[in-house]
Amino acid sequence: APLWEGAVPLQKVAALAASRDYVAVADSGAQTLFLLDAATGKPLAQLSYAALPGGLAPTALALRGPWLVVADESAHRLVRLRVQVK
Repeated sequence: APLWEGAVPLQKVAALAASRDYVAVADSGAQTLFLLDAATGKPLAQLSYAALPGGLAPTALALRGPWLVVADESAHRLVRLRVQVK
């Protein structure tokens, strides 16, 4: 049995990154980035791909410190997002 199941119903996972505190998931089906609590799987934040100028098509994610780095295939760029949880 899994230790936890994420509370977010994912449609199509395009990329995933994990740190001690967080799991970041790019869901291309929902067109959304999700930030989950690594200990519980509960959603902490989400960001629509359309919320960023030029949109987003993530192919890879990396979590380091307060940063989530997203490889964006559509614009051939790296996008650095600050992880902020309220």
